[in-house]
Amino acid sequence: MDFSTVPACKLWEGSLCLGRNSVRSQEASPQMIGSFLQFRTLDELRDFVYETFCEHYQLQIGAFHMTEQVLRRGGKPCGIYFCLHGPRAVRFTAIWETESNQVLFYGSTGERFQKLQLSTAPDFVQKNNTGVRVAA
Repeated sequence: MDFSTVPACKLWEGSLCLGRNSVRSQEASPQMIGSFLQFRTLDELRDFVYETFCEHYQLQIGAFHMTEQVLRRGGKPCGIYFCLHGPRAVRFTAIWETESNQVLFYGSTGERFQKLQLSTAPDFVQKNNTGVRVAA
């Protein structure tokens, strides 16, 4: 799927939500560096994406599931496609694009509502079929 043709709209200026069903320590939370976000792990990025959707669309945290898929270019990982499966079969998507290290958030109609620049990329690891985390 080519996301370069998705129409852009005014960026949403939201606050940073922390913790999915739990309170995270200051040490484990994403940090703002200037106007950039920094995540230490892919789990922190995943939680941030989930919570950003929940805050933006006023969804209850933990009520809906999110799936993800590694995006590849030339056989090498180049990003992650996140999809939150919301109420009434509505889907909200985000893409972490590793080359520019940006996260792009899209609503159910394809409009982009937020674009975030990350200062450093989290470790790009994924689980294999046995549940063991491996480098992508």
